[in-house]
Amino acid sequence: MSLLPPLDALRANLQAQMLDPVVLESPEDLHPLKPSAVLILLYPWEGAAHVVLTLRPGYLRRHAGQVSLPGGRFETSDGTLLTTALRET
Repeated sequence: MSLLPPLDALRANLQAQMLDPVVLESPEDLHPLKPSAVLILLYPWEGAAHVVLTLRPGYLRRHAGQVSLPGGRFETSDGTLLTTALRET
């Protein structure tokens, strides 16, 4: 038995809260914003679902010391935002 709810249950929960999940394949879908992508990774541990977060180093010029989802800025070589999220993760 899975500790995590099925994807359909997660999607229904998001939609019930008016937070439709969106997967964008092209950075042009975000124009004029700076294209970037994150990955929300859920995993079971000790009977509960957990999410992966990153702690940004204190020496960074921007967003130092912040906790964030793994992800970052789209690079042309990525091709898709999905590739960006995977590369950054």
